[in-house]
Amino acid sequence: VLLVVQQLLQENKHCSKRDIYYMYPSMFVEQAIVDRAINDICILFKCSRHNLNVVCATACLPSLQKL
Repeated sequence: VLLVVQQLLQENKHCSKRDIYYMYPSMFVEQAIVDRAINDICILFKCSRHNLNVVCATACLPSLQKL
């Protein structure tokens, strides 16, 4: 998850927590694992999810297939 966040920040892209979950379905048993990882990263870096370019939903986002 941290590598995905790093790539988002480097490329100035945004992604939803659900998108991250579906990028590696065999790695995560459930989306709650991704949610906790994002929360842990926010705590570690003392920032908000918004600062990591991770959003709640993908309704307004372009396709993230290239990530």
